[in-house]
Amino acid sequence: ESYGHFNACDNDKDRSFLLFHWIHESSKRSYLKYEYNPPPLVSPEYVFNSWNKWAINHLSYKSADTSRIYNHIRFMSGLSNTDEVYEYLLNWFAWVVQFPALKTMVCLIFFGKQRSGKSCIAENLLSKIMGKEKTMIAGSVDKIFGKFSDTSGKHLVVLNEANGKETKNIHEIIKDAISRETVNVEHKGIDAYEQSDYVNYIITTNNIGCVDIPSDDSRFMPIAVNNELIGNIDYFNKLRADMDNDDVMGSFYDDLMKRDLTGWSACVNRPITDLKNDMLELSISPYQEFINWLYIELDCDFTDFGQVIRTGAELYIMFKRFWVEVGRFNQPSTLTKFGVELKRLDNVEVKKSCGIMKYTITKVDVGCLVP
Repeated sequence: ESYGHFNACDNDKDRSFLLFHWIHESSKRSYLKYEYNPPPLVSPEYVFNSWNKWAINHLSYKSADTSRIYNHIRFMSGLSNTDEVYEYLLNWFAWVVQFPALKTMVCLIFFGKQRSGKSCIAENLLSKIMGKEKTMIAGSVDKIFGKFSDTSGKHLVVLNEANGKETKNIHEIIKDAISRETVNVEHKGIDAYEQSDYVNYIITTNNIGCVDIPSDDSRFMPIAVNNELIGNIDYFNKLRADMDNDDVMGSFYDDLMKRDLTGWSACVNRPITDLKNDMLELSISPYQEFINWLYIELDCDFTDFGQVIRTGAELYIMFKRFWVEVGRFNQPSTLTKFGVELKRLDNVEVKKSCGIMKYTITKVDVGCLVP
């Protein structure tokens, strides 16, 4: 009924296209379901696939010089393990465009000063290739991770200038979003529904503590960018012109599609950067930090087996002294919470003897705690 007013010329008469043409067409296509199935997913014949390729696939382009694009990626690869990070970034970008339905499961973190170029690589590098309808750029945590956020049809989401105050409060939500395969979408006044999640994430920040990175982290790739480009207006004008150029970005897209990603994993193949080690140290729990402090305080008391035994009450008294010495101004945890947190550490064993909880602490190389 909605399209009944559409007419088609039939024997010099204007007749309803639906009633006199389409409804009687024996070769017309019909579907039982409507889905969004990007590659490498394959839709059955009875499913209408609304995936319409990347934006670059609908453009005509010819070969062009991409050296400025590659030069900027190398600049954004930082100062530690630069060659490894450079190859990692190219593979990460290639994975995103080659396998739209398969998330990398790793969030890139570009750390650097403002106007260093980190937003260019996060916001603009894949924008021309993917299309703006498949990307989301936001400076608000709520817009991306809030209750009524909607990343439907998005394959790249960039959180700009994460300040740490908001992101640390929803750390577990961010971790889940990076690796989840489905997401519940909820709009005001409409029942929530579940859909597939194809989003890859990038965070830009000038706050080294924007997220907590535990020692067993598998979801973040922190990179401290090179800040030498700050204030180089001519450089960025030329770079943005290339990123807006169909030929340049089409050629870069072809390069990404040719990269061999056989056996490559965004998680497994992450190079270790100095920034990651720094963020690991900042993210260490106060209880593990306390144990490291004890290694020095009780150095002479450790046995030849590298162990020392103390009661929970003795350790708690020392914990409160540690709390003051390291400059923490809030109240330390209660004795009960302290005991629970302490026994969760790998190098601490707890046994009850004569009604008293005793903690055996094994001394390990502190460097081993920060892989």
